[in-house]
Order: sequence, then structure tokens, then C-alpha cells
Amino acid sequence: MPDLMADGGIFLILFFGVIFAVISTAILAIKCVFATCQLLKRVVFRNGSCQAGRGSTIGQDNIR
Repeated sequence: MPDLMADGGIFLILFFGVIFAVISTAILAIKCVFATCQLLKRVVFRNGSCQAGRGSTIGQDNIR
């Protein structure tokens, strides 16, 4: 087995591991943000625009 410490290879492996972890975490965070935005758009559309045609508005469904 080659001596990785002699050439600094272990540090290179750790460095690329950290870079990969950071990039993966960033991609996951971006996906979560987009999914949350899509969910919020659906909820707002369902409560606001769709029911507004029937004469109701957000937060005033139980007034009558």
C-alpha cells in the first residue's frame, strides 16, 4: 500500500471530500428552497385565487 502521507495524498483526499460535501449540501438546500416555494404557491393559489371566484377571500370564510 502506498504511503499517502508522504505525498500529501491524504490531505488531497480530505480536501476533495470536503468540497464534495459542501457542493452536495448546497444542491440539497437549493432543492429544498424550490420545493418550499412550489408548495407555498400551491397553498396560496388554492386558498386565494380558486375560492375568490365563489365570493370568499382568505381569512373570511367563516364570517357569514
